[in-house]
Amino acid sequence: MPFTGYAHKSGTPYPSVPGTASRAKLQPESQQDRTAVPDPASPTQGYAIGAGAYKLSPHAIVFPEYVGPLAAHPPKDQRDAYLSGVFKTDLPHQQIQRSGHEGYYQALHERAEMCAACHDVTNPLTVKNRLGRWVGGFPIERTYSEWATSRYADRPGNRNFDPRFKRDCQTCHMQQDFGQPGTAQTLYPDGHAAPPRAGRLANDGPERTPAFSHHFIGGNTFVTRLAGADVTETGAPEPYPELSIYSFTSADEKSPYHNAFFENVSSRGAITQHSRLAWDRLRNVLDLDLKAPQTADPGGSAPLRVTVTNSGSGHDFPSGFPEGRAAWVAVRAFDLDSGRELDLWDSHWKRASRGVGYLTREEMADPNYPRCKEWKLPAGSPDPYAVQFKAIASLGDGCPTLELAYATPLNLKVNGDGVPVDAQGKAIDRRNPRGVPVYEDRDHDGDVWDDSFRSSPPARAGPSR
Repeated sequence: MPFTGYAHKSGTPYPSVPGTASRAKLQPESQQDRTAVPDPASPTQGYAIGAGAYKLSPHAIVFPEYVGPLAAHPPKDQRDAYLSGVFKTDLPHQQIQRSGHEGYYQALHERAEMCAACHDVTNPLTVKNRLGRWVGGFPIERTYSEWATSRYADRPGNRNFDPRFKRDCQTCHMQQDFGQPGTAQTLYPDGHAAPPRAGRLANDGPERTPAFSHHFIGGNTFVTRLAGADVTETGAPEPYPELSIYSFTSADEKSPYHNAFFENVSSRGAITQHSRLAWDRLRNVLDLDLKAPQTADPGGSAPLRVTVTNSGSGHDFPSGFPEGRAAWVAVRAFDLDSGRELDLWDSHWKRASRGVGYLTREEMADPNYPRCKEWKLPAGSPDPYAVQFKAIASLGDGCPTLELAYATPLNLKVNGDGVPVDAQGKAIDRRNPRGVPVYEDRDHDGDVWDDSFRSSPPARAGPSR
């Protein structure tokens, strides 16, 4: 990989190559493979995390560097303790076939901190929004942090960790293949870890266990269907819809540029298997339980109780961009004799409706935020009376906003001037640029980022309801 993610202070510093020749020529064998993490006592293992938290290595761009779990010089004990703990069976360190190119082992590639270099995203703008609230520090994406407080994360200080379910991003998302969705629901049949995926990574390569698939599937079925393949069989770029540079530039809500505007929407590459694999993953993430009496008197009523459990995802559901993604519970009842749809009485909203969870047909006020008079739900939105799994961002006035670039972290500690402060109460500004902002855990659940939103997805990483 052409970057490293080592933090500045670590017990095992990154061994830079002292020259322009290959690592194999300039470093002893003992330093070529990196089998130890920088700091095992650190919650992040001594790696820097967050979008952009890596350093480019010109040397690595020219010469092959670390390629994950394949070692040039496997340790003498031959046991990969970390992966053995995941799959609950002894697995050896795998050796790279060096006939084609050089390559070395890097512990980072087996751990979630590798993915954290991109999948913990923070708004870097050091400005205030139109309400005078600080914008910088808003958690745009916290997939890694969600995992780090889940039962799957074997990290110091994580009180939710359960050794039976030890998993990182790679041992879920890169264990998916056709017929194996790669979620906790399918990777733990009968409550025990499934055997690791095995196979060849190249037609002329050896059989490897574990073998990591490279589909890299998440839960997005829309973009994968919209964009299609990225290159043709000859390697030429496939056409794809492109986000217009004029998106979000108009204050006129009737303008197509008020929100995202895509050009070339009819252009896309060939259909791939990615959308199908994403659906396979989504179908094996949540458990839905419906409790109701077996019979009911004609013309009478019967209580229904729906429970949704996030038992398959290693992070919140939805994740990635939770203020832009939504899932909701749709409930409908029908008379089997006539086919007529029946009314449902909602005990929370104290209202009857013909089903819950349809899309809205016209613009309407959001009953969840009755005092937010300017906030309207556009036609085609999820039913606001349905239970929704979505993070709601705010500018700081308690109302939802779609101006996500100017959303404020509601639990960020600031001084009287609205500027973030560090743990000592000192303003983080040009005189204290390395100060670390403080976020309050207002609901005392161990996750500070969910309190940055007006509301956040209730489906925490498994199992949670």
